[in-house]
Amino acid sequence: MEQNEKNVKEINKKRVMIHELSQFYDEWKSLQDHHYDLSVAYQDKQEVYEKLLQQYRHEDELFRRQQAGILALELKDNEPCPVCGSTHHPHLATLESSVLSSRELEQLSNQVEAAKTQQQEAYQEVYQQNELVQQMKTRIEMLKKQLDIEDELSKEVFIRLLSDIVQVIDEQEKTYQKKYNDVIYLKKSNVA
Repeated sequence: MEQNEKNVKEINKKRVMIHELSQFYDEWKSLQDHHYDLSVAYQDKQEVYEKLLQQYRHEDELFRRQQAGILALELKDNEPCPVCGSTHHPHLATLESSVLSSRELEQLSNQVEAAKTQQQEAYQEVYQQNELVQQMKTRIEMLKKQLDIEDELSKEVFIRLLSDIVQVIDEQEKTYQKKYNDVIYLKKSNVA
């Protein structure tokens, strides 16, 4: 009977571990879903940052050309260039048609920096979420090993495992009840 009680305790312990594993599995799935959502948000922020950066670089190049064009307006042959000192000016820079002002260019630069910060923060969120996913996966693998489960986890596997345990518990309880009844009978027999 003592061995039977010990078996029931072990089986109940295993049942609790399976419930815990099921909860870990649900949490892991939820963490993965959240990781996916964060990854999509990161990709969006990465694209915004790259587009703004590309736009800034283009506008900055136009601004610099515009500055060179303004300087070129003042150049005269046989007079030194204030930038390079040359007295010959065969290829003068031209003015661009639409160029951002220095203030607008600075505002665009600030937008690029803000987008970069958002992109980096989104990356950190993805990285941290990935760490949580990996930690939960490690917990799951440890419990699977303790429970000697080799199957890929799913709700169906948990249902089958718990059903098997309930069946074993029922069998152990029946065995225990039969042995208990036998002990009672033997005690009554010895009294008489």
